[in-house]
Amino acid sequence: MKKIIAITLSLVLSMGLLTGCANSSEIADSSKPEGEKTVISLVSTYKLPEFEAALEAAHPEIDLQVETMALGPIYGEVTRRLRNDHGPDLFTTSLPFSELADHTYDLSAEEFVERYQSAITKSTMINGENHYLPLPGGYYGYIINKTILDELNLDLPETTADLLDILQASKEAGLGVSDDTACGFGLSDVGATYLGAYFTANFATDFLSTADGARWISELDVKQASFTGNWEHSVDFIRECIDRGFLDANRMIVFYNGHFETSYNAFKADEYLPRRKAVLTFGNLEAYNTICEKSEDEMLMLPCLPDTENGNKMLSTVSNEYIALNHAVEKDETKFNAAITVLEYLSTEEGQSMWIKDTSCPHSFLNDYSIDLSMLPESIRSYAEKDMIFSNPFPTNLLSYIGKNLTEAAKGTITVEEAMSLIDDYNINGSEEVEYDLSIVGSVAEDMLYENNNTRLMETKVGNLVADAVCETTGADVALVNGGSIRSSFYAGDVTGQDVSAVCPYNNRLVVAEVDGATLREAITNGIQKTWKPAGQFLQVSGLKYSFKPAADETETAELVSLTYSDGTEVKNDDLLKVVYTDYIGGVNGYIDSGDGFTMLNVLDPNTPVKVKLLEETGITYGDALKTYFENHKDEVIKSELEGRIEVID
Repeated sequence: MKKIIAITLSLVLSMGLLTGCANSSEIADSSKPEGEKTVISLVSTYKLPEFEAALEAAHPEIDLQVETMALGPIYGEVTRRLRNDHGPDLFTTSLPFSELADHTYDLSAEEFVERYQSAITKSTMINGENHYLPLPGGYYGYIINKTILDELNLDLPETTADLLDILQASKEAGLGVSDDTACGFGLSDVGATYLGAYFTANFATDFLSTADGARWISELDVKQASFTGNWEHSVDFIRECIDRGFLDANRMIVFYNGHFETSYNAFKADEYLPRRKAVLTFGNLEAYNTICEKSEDEMLMLPCLPDTENGNKMLSTVSNEYIALNHAVEKDETKFNAAITVLEYLSTEEGQSMWIKDTSCPHSFLNDYSIDLSMLPESIRSYAEKDMIFSNPFPTNLLSYIGKNLTEAAKGTITVEEAMSLIDDYNINGSEEVEYDLSIVGSVAEDMLYENNNTRLMETKVGNLVADAVCETTGADVALVNGGSIRSSFYAGDVTGQDVSAVCPYNNRLVVAEVDGATLREAITNGIQKTWKPAGQFLQVSGLKYSFKPAADETETAELVSLTYSDGTEVKNDDLLKVVYTDYIGGVNGYIDSGDGFTMLNVLDPNTPVKVKLLEETGITYGDALKTYFENHKDEVIKSELEGRIEVID
């Protein structure tokens, strides 16, 4: 039995491709003067000079034009182009998003699809169709500081038990541990898909790579097997690392109310290992090369290790990206045939070799591809040579859900049994909420940061965005969003559903009330009173501008200096405004231990006087409003600037 099974350890996939044989009446007249080349556009994260030159040498009738774009925004930008009929002919992307199926061509009937490992192509299918081809990927394993091992007189590890011994010895000696946590081990990425791939890769060494594991995978495929009763031990190593203080759990995925927070507090492997703040990390070949370039110590890359000596040492790999074909290309027969030719060439050993040269991702998912072992560190060459490689057989959405729940089980947030049950239920029944969390809902032009309690102290870009979304969705004149309800950042590039849920994690529903200017002034004044603390009652706003002098401590009172509309017109006491805010501010839980002191905006607490008129209980949360905002602006790159809405006067 082959020892390749597959670990799609990645954040990678792409969508979209042209549609087969168009009806002759639909094909545009694409006749060209003899000798004129057919231009094929390709959007990629790599420049691809070797591939481009080799392709054009083999097919001089084609002019391949490569546009490079960063991985973060590539999906959102390409999606907008496809929706507006300006998409590239071919494009790469990191994840196989099914929502682009209508814009991408089903390649299932193309012969070259059969050249790829079926476990990989099967895991990326959309409704049984092949919309993506897996591009070459990197290898993943453990990266260890060999110099520190030598200083501790320790041998290279053979099992995960040996890894634990190394971490214990390094911690006791104070070698290869971080200053703030005293931990010596970390993960170079903590995204949900990455973590799912990590757990799966490590579990492959003792189970998934065995005959029993292969049988289990085939039975799971037809819903006749379960994670429960088979996967309980998959979290043992990580949980042991956390329990013994070798791994900082706070550097793994963080949740608020069951939702993801963004993962930018990840273990900085390329900084920690070279500075001897860690002795061990899990990462890919790219991370290994970066660490080696920065470090004066000797580093080694090792395979995933088994729990026992009877297990298999294996590398894991994942497609670095996927390539797809814009289905609109089929309207032009000449261009369509040329695009198919590009994919056909890519699916040859020569085409793969050229792509690998350009990307330095050495593992091809073509069947029986001969890898250039000179590209690999000597410490892992034998595993690649003997096909001791695990490629993930799970669809990316399931892999991400595995990563989410096994991480929580390792951290003790839920039990292992609960994690298994959740994964089984999702595998069988799916989940609209999970699918939304894993989907791309939009893009932002730049970082909108939640950091150092800034949403409780000053105007912020993320605060402006949330307030604008709440205001636009409800049609209010003014929106008030308490800064304590904003709990994460948006980072430049694509935004997922889980990012939106992280920024607005609470189930606070929106109410709309008629508020006069005097009461609005009283509410803003309440919001600024505890910036010395700082407190969550500080208000991010839309439709307003205000300035204030903060209090130095609890003995002072902050002063509201000015309050105007966005155009600079002063808010007068007798103005009547349509104001939207959350039911938390509106008294749904009362004001004894809730409501942040906004009694002047009460509309729901029967024990507090009412000064404003309730116009509507919308039934939607402030997070729902943000989701709607992204949906309404899905063809735009969202921008949010600092506009002087809030001025802090020293």
